[in-house]
Amino acid sequence: MDTLKVVFIRRAFYNRGMDIQERSLSFLDVSDERFRVSRPSADSRLEQSIRAHGVVSPLAAVWRTDRPVLLCGWRRLDICRKLDLSSIPVRMFDIPDDITAFDLAVGENLSLRGFDFLEKADILDRYAGFGLHEKALLQDVCPRLSIPSSRHYLDVYLKAARGGEELRRFTAEHNPDLPAVRALLELKEDVYPLLFPILSRLSRNKRVELLDHLLETSRRDELTPRDLLSSGDFRSVEDNPNLSDRQKAEEIRRILRMRRLPALTARAALFLEMVKNAQPPESLKFEPSPFFEEDRIRISFEFGTIGEFENILSSLSSLPGSPAFGALLETFGETP
Repeated sequence: MDTLKVVFIRRAFYNRGMDIQERSLSFLDVSDERFRVSRPSADSRLEQSIRAHGVVSPLAAVWRTDRPVLLCGWRRLDICRKLDLSSIPVRMFDIPDDITAFDLAVGENLSLRGFDFLEKADILDRYAGFGLHEKALLQDVCPRLSIPSSRHYLDVYLKAARGGEELRRFTAEHNPDLPAVRALLELKEDVYPLLFPILSRLSRNKRVELLDHLLETSRRDELTPRDLLSSGDFRSVEDNPNLSDRQKAEEIRRILRMRRLPALTARAALFLEMVKNAQPPESLKFEPSPFFEEDRIRISFEFGTIGEFENILSSLSSLPGSPAFGALLETFGETP
């Protein structure tokens, strides 16, 4: 559904709304969260605004079997309860079907902010629960949420929405990207208590890398991911008091890479050792070709002054006379 159409729909909804009325906080049936989009969370700026100015934007609600059910304004309502306010402005809407009412809730939130992974997953799952068919989810809802209109993507989001509490909690706290969630859905929940503390210490790309190594190594070695992470090498890392939490996560990622790709890992270690033996200045960074697929070595450097640049050129010109550099080039460069 394009943005202009959403704007017109929202205007139509507001035209069908009743007058804004001050209502007690107990007026709304908050036990019915069918239209809720946001999760409970602290919002200090919104709280400061309500403390200073009250609730400027009224809450939106619809009638369902003689009960007023909240559409938009859950965080505002939570803050008003926290501040122990006596009343809150509410606008009631005459929207008989749940899909159309949920459209309003999603559109209102989307006009103010973006959604994280789990919120998008829950929105898609809620639309499906209201009876919206797959074609409409792919053609209308996914584009609005900036999700590719693909059954594969839709399937991952829906499975994540229906996942267990541990997976949902991790996804809510760390907002992983789709490849990481897809990998997590392949794992049994018994590995989550071991895995989530490790993943939480890594960047998004490194999480995906670790999960890929974990899945492939467990399949090849015919071990469950839980048994693999519970084995001696990994437990000794976790029990090492000299490593920080982040260092432990990086070391576990390194061990998994080595277990999955022993030849590549050994070659990378040899490359680093031979570069160290060549004793290049710190200003020069040596890198092999990706996965050592080509007999090439990349040298990069940075400089800020002419003097620094001249020193780098001098260092480069001295490398051909170094036996250690010659050995590095013979091992990882092109053979004459």
